[in-house]
Amino acid sequence: MGMSMDQGTVVEWVASEGDAVEAEAVIAVVESEKAASDVEAREAGVLRRTLVPEGGVVEPGDPIGIVAGADEDLAPYEAEIDVDLDVADAEGSAAASAGPAETGAGGGSATAATDESSVRATPGARQRAREEGVTLAAVEASGPQGTVIEDDVTAYLDAGSEVRATPGARRRAEREGVDVAAVEPSGPQGTVIEDDVAAYLDSADAGGVRGAASRTVREARELSANQRTIADRLGQSHREAIHVTLDREIDAGAIQRVAAAAKDAGVAGSFTDVLLAGVSDALAAHPAVNALFEDDEHRLIEEVNVGVALDVDGSLFTPVVPTVDARSIESINAVRTEQAEAVHAGEHTVDDLSGGTFTVTNLGPFGVDRFDPVINPPQVGILGVGRVRDDGTTTLSFAFDHRVLNGASAARFLDTLAERLQDADGLAARFDADLNVGGAASATATASAASDAASTVASSDEAPDDPREITVETAEGYGGRFRTAFGEVAFDEPEDAGGAGSAPSPVDHLLGALGSCLSLSVRAMAARDDVPIGEITADVLGSPEEGPLSAVEVDLRLDTDAEDSALDRVVTKAERACYVHRALSEDLSVTVGWSRR
Repeated sequence: MGMSMDQGTVVEWVASEGDAVEAEAVIAVVESEKAASDVEAREAGVLRRTLVPEGGVVEPGDPIGIVAGADEDLAPYEAEIDVDLDVADAEGSAAASAGPAETGAGGGSATAATDESSVRATPGARQRAREEGVTLAAVEASGPQGTVIEDDVTAYLDAGSEVRATPGARRRAEREGVDVAAVEPSGPQGTVIEDDVAAYLDSADAGGVRGAASRTVREARELSANQRTIADRLGQSHREAIHVTLDREIDAGAIQRVAAAAKDAGVAGSFTDVLLAGVSDALAAHPAVNALFEDDEHRLIEEVNVGVALDVDGSLFTPVVPTVDARSIESINAVRTEQAEAVHAGEHTVDDLSGGTFTVTNLGPFGVDRFDPVINPPQVGILGVGRVRDDGTTTLSFAFDHRVLNGASAARFLDTLAERLQDADGLAARFDADLNVGGAASATATASAASDAASTVASSDEAPDDPREITVETAEGYGGRFRTAFGEVAFDEPEDAGGAGSAPSPVDHLLGALGSCLSLSVRAMAARDDVPIGEITADVLGSPEEGPLSAVEVDLRLDTDAEDSALDRVVTKAERACYVHRALSEDLSVTVGWSRR
């Protein structure tokens, strides 16, 4: 049921002892750490013996039953099995024949029988315990999920003179500050059971312990197989991986606009689906993040398989959407929705939860701003997503394993991810359907506006086809031109800098592009928030007048009657969304303000 399986629980015997079964007929259901799976008969025959009761826990390779001919001798099969086929009968007989000294006043034999049947133990451990007359409930377990293994029985026997006590009794004694050696045992072979500790606490011998604060257990909830697996894997991740988390605040407007456009067009594609598309683009661009750390190797995986964490009745499941980078957003939605429905219905398979190369967990719906997600080993990274705040921003929390990724690599991945998730046009292109995103402050629109604002010379037959492809020519002196898909634009340095002063300088073009980008971004954010704004004028002032820029001031003059608070939000969002503004060096001081026309 998967290479990562540690244990299985027999949750149901579909066939009963004595039933005839056909080849490939389902005879039992076994739940692994990830999902429940059917166990089929390998050939036709009769289910002669069931070796593990419903609820019994076994390890991979342990037998659970015998299918053979109706009259076939079972001795050859029994000889191969490391398990007593008469466990229940043997334990019942032992309990029935126990004398007064063994049962004790508190009915210790009945309690022991119950404990024995519920103790998780390997077949080898059970056989060793029977041979040595050891009560399994008294043995400290060291195996997976509290399973008693044969070495545990050996260690118990080696302890010899130590006080015998069940794990429950030891925990109760430790909790209450009681010396277990002072407690009168009533269990088999002089074992202290939990009732003995309770009786001790009620006696005068307890002294001052009775005055301690009590903790009454309202309800004890046993962890499911899935919850035990989660606990083990997260514990492993915490112990082994070196977790470092980087936070990045982005404008979620592009994701929301694209998801809204899909809804308007009647196309399947939610906020989560659009988010996964952006994540897959970033993973494809940074293969070191789309990777596993196994056997001391950093293994870069070709397929981009993204797991999406789901909360189902208090338990965590992470179904994996395979090859996300190669899918349209409609396809991502179809697979993710089908998997989520299967998980909620309990009909998911091991395959639904396997093969992940990266994980996304979103606590935004629960009102969480940011958090430190725990890596799902052997993956090397996980993305946590917070809520979309009132100003339209959200926080991305990228946790990575510092054993294989350094901070700079992680920061570059997060930067690419932020760029992808704020590019409405790029996200919309991941749909098969044509979407009208509308109002997006795209790089194409910014480049077009910058060209219109600059000195356009003429269209060229040799103009590049790609809007982001620029050809720059400088024939002589300090002037020249750059050719774009929209035409040619001249540039020249001022006369006092050695140029002819016949066109804007490259710095002037930069300031114009900044003003154009901010203006378009304001327009887009205002449209998204239903804030009416008429004409927009951007006054951009760079200083000093000559030499490298050290500061830029932008005053956005807006023709509007909207409230100041609404305009503050729009301008703040526009500043975050503007590509040109984000591309400027952090060493350059840029101040953006607004006023009314």
